Amino acid sequence: MSLRPQNRCNNCSYTWFPRGKQRSLRCPGCSSRNIEVVQPPPRSSSGCGPVVLVAIVILIAVIWMSSRSGTGSSTPSTAASEAVAASAGGADAQSDLQPASAGDVALASQETMPASDRPSTTDVASDASTSGGPNGALTAAPSPKSSYATSFDCNKAAHEDEIAICGDPGLAAMDVELAELYEAALKSISDPKALEQSESGWVIARHLCDSDLICLRKAYGERIGQFKGSLGSPPLLPADAPAEKP
Repeated sequence: MSLRPQNRCNNCSYTWFPRGKQRSLRCPGCSSRNIEVVQPPPRSSSGCGPVVLVAIVILIAVIWMSSRSGTGSSTPSTAASEAVAASAGGADAQSDLQPASAGDVALASQETMPASDRPSTTDVASDASTSGGPNGALTAAPSPKSSYATSFDCNKAAHEDEIAICGDPGLAAMDVELAELYEAALKSISDPKALEQSESGWVIARHLCDSDLICLRKAYGERIGQFKGSLGSPPLLPADAPAEKP
């Protein structure tokens, strides 16, 4: 509790600390001039009890250490008197300080608790990222880049062409269409193994496009045209060699 005198309004009982002559002549709450100066109550000595207890503990510890080391009796008494004086001075200084903030109280409680019960730095960092930053402002985790449905898992995309396909809706749709045509052709074609080799070669050629969207669209368009039998498209599989005549 502060020991400074305060002003109190007799009309609305509003109490404030005086700040300047002009601001102290009128009540900030109701603008009344019927004010009076309220002196602080005398400081009680009940708050010095913990300080005196700490001083006694320090005195006992000093005497015990002195007895172990074999020093004279004058040294413990001097050290004890200095400890008591320092504790009394700290009590007087603490009476004029403002109350500690919630963060200081939490930090002090963590320092006094056992090491096994203290929260880890990982937990503190995760709490700060979800609840708020150092200034109390809410911070959201960065959202991953959006991807579209494809025939392969975009989370495992390793090549630049795969990453580009996952990030482009048109290429993603063409990839799904090509996968459906490929699966249907495997069930109806006479040589599925040759079709698998042809598809593997096309995927290798597609990797050469890297992240070039125009090159990827052209590659997908030609490959889908092969499956649909579009005019001008190259043959899907190499033609069978003519059988030898007897």
